[in-house]
Order: sequence, then C-alpha cells, then structure tokens
Amino acid sequence: MKFSGSLLGNNDIGIKIFNNSIVKTKNLLKDVFGLDFDGADPNINKIDEDKENFRYGVVFTLNGREIAAEFTYEAEDFSNDIVTEMLCISEYTTEDILLPEAKSAGGEDKKLFWENVKGIQDYLENRFELNYTPLDPEEKDKNIISAASDEERLTWVSIFTQDHQEGSFEVKYNFVAGHEQKVKLVHHKQHKIFLD
Repeated sequence: MKFSGSLLGNNDIGIKIFNNSIVKTKNLLKDVFGLDFDGADPNINKIDEDKENFRYGVVFTLNGREIAAEFTYEAEDFSNDIVTEMLCISEYTTEDILLPEAKSAGGEDKKLFWENVKGIQDYLENRFELNYTPLDPEEKDKNIISAASDEERLTWVSIFTQDHQEGSFEVKYNFVAGHEQKVKLVHHKQHKIFLD
C-alpha cells in the first residue's frame, strides 16, 4: 500500500495503519514460511515491535537456517511524501575458505600477508567475476563497495555485491603466522517484498 507518510505522524491514524501493516506482514510470513503467530511457534525465535519508529521484526528458523524479516515503510521518492510498505527478508550464511596455496611461514609476516591478500583477490575475481586490480585505476569495479587493510594487525576486509541479487558479501582475512590460512566469507542475502 502506498500512502502519504505524513499520515504516520497522526498518532491514532499512524498506529492504525501500522497495526494493519503488521497483520499483512504476519499473514505473508504465515503463508510463505508457515509461521504460527497465534500459538507458541517453536520456529519463531524473536519478535520486535517498535511502534514509535514503525518497525516490526521477526527472527525465525526454517530448515535449520536463521532468517530475519523486518517490516518498515520506505520512501518511494524523496521528492514527495509517498511511502510504501516494505518487508525485507534477510539471511546470513558463513563459509570458511581454506587457502591451500597461502603461505604462513618462511618469510616476513607482512610480505606473506600481502602475497596472500593478492591470492584472495584472485580467488574472488574468479569466483565472483570481480576486478580488484583494473588496468586503469580510474575504472574501479562498481560491485566492490570497499576493501581495507590493517597492516599492524595483518587483516584485510572487503565488501562487495553482485548484479543479479540484493544483499552483499563480506570477506575477512586475518594472517596468523604458522597456521593454515583461512578466509571468512559472509553472504548477507536480502530480498525486498513490497506489500499491497
């Protein structure tokens, strides 16, 4: 449903609109994920209702996966006052990637760290079609949101997206001398549903 966001500022009307939106959200989550809001559903881990900020959230388990659903109002266009009802479904999956070619001993830690970061970038470029090292530095890959390192702690973190989905990936690498080198890849899957 689309409406003037200023209606939310009227206490009585705003709460009635929000309560109606919560009913629609619960019905959709019941129909799609089989959640039971009337009983004590063991799959529902947490419910947050914030009437002051017009947010409603549910964290639940589905087939062993933890999923979060958050309802809010999203501005359709910042040039006017129109908002729309939006439900965002999110899930985090974590993957530890062993770097068999990575070095952890036999040289200066900082030098080994940077060699391993280059190997990680090569891996990500191949797997996710990214470009961390463009030939022309002015042509940065629009899917790479950030890449940052801390040479003191020997850590490297990058956040990137993919064209074919909403959400993002976060890659974390921490050099540990004398140990197997691993990368933690966190995939934040996100899907938006606009309610009628």
